[in-house]
Order: sequence, then structure tokens, then C-alpha cells
Amino acid sequence: MKLNWKKIFNWNIDCVAGPAALYGKDGRVRGYKVFVKYVHHGSYEMFFDVNSAHWYVSYDGPEDAARRTYKEYLARMKRQRARMNDKALMQQR
Repeated sequence: MKLNWKKIFNWNIDCVAGPAALYGKDGRVRGYKVFVKYVHHGSYEMFFDVNSAHWYVSYDGPEDAARRTYKEYLARMKRQRARMNDKALMQQR
């Protein structure tokens, strides 16, 4: 079996979703979820728990942490797509 090294090292992002609030049975927000799907490496789901004091150290809370993480992954995806488009344009010349 031949390994395809281009796929192994290709961590391009296919889509990003979130931040979505997750509610408990009592109707209160339990946390926020950000979902990232990669082209060749499946998906990754991040959960930002409301009860964790850790999110209040660097952020304004778990909602802010989820929002910033979403924006960071979205910007990374846009940069990757722009780089892929630039490569395609260079190959056409």
C-alpha cells in the first residue's frame, strides 16, 4: 500500500460551524460548541463549558471563547482557500 503524503499532511479545513449553545434539561445553557471539519482528517468538536472558571481567565467567558475560536478557524479556512486559489491561478499560467 502506497501512502499519499499529500493527504497525510493536508489539514485544510472543509467547514466551520458554531458557536452553538447547548442547553440542559432545565433549559439553562450548559456550554457552547464549535465544530470544525477537515478535508481528509474527519471532524473536531470543541466544547466550552459554562461551569469552568478557566474560560474567564483569558476571555470574557465561554461564549466569548467559543466566538473567538470560531472566528480564528474561519479566518484560517479563508486563508487556506485563498492560498489554494492562488496556486490554481499560478498553474494555469
